[in-house]
Amino acid sequence: MTTELDLSEYLLTRFDEAEAAARRAPDDDDEPWTLDPRYDPYDERWVLRASATYVLADIAAKRRVVTHAAEASVDRELTIDDRSVTRDEVEQRRATDPGQLILVALVQPYSARPDFNPSWVS
Repeated sequence: MTTELDLSEYLLTRFDEAEAAARRAPDDDDEPWTLDPRYDPYDERWVLRASATYVLADIAAKRRVVTHAAEASVDRELTIDDRSVTRDEVEQRRATDPGQLILVALVQPYSARPDFNPSWVS
C-alpha cells in the first residue's frame, strides 16, 4: 500500500510544516478555537481558527499516533522477500492491518496536495 515515500514519513513531514507555521503564528488566544472575524457566523463561509497552542498539541498527539501505528503495522514485519507469502497475501494483509488503516485515515486530509500519492488510500 505504501510506495516511494513511506506513508508515515509523509505524514511526519506534513506535521513538521504545520508545526513550523504554528510556531511562527502569534498565540494571543485564550480559547483554543475562535471564529474568524472576517465572516458572519450565519454565513456558510465562516471558518474556525485554531490557536497555535492547540495546533502544537494536536501535532504532538498525531506524531504519537503515527509512531504507534507504524510500529504496529505489518509493513515493518512482512515483505515480499519472505518466501512464505505471495505478493497478493502481502497486499491483503496490509489492506486490513490496523496500523496501516490508521495511517491511511490520517493522510486523507492531504489528498489535494500535489505530492499526495492516491495509491495510499486505494
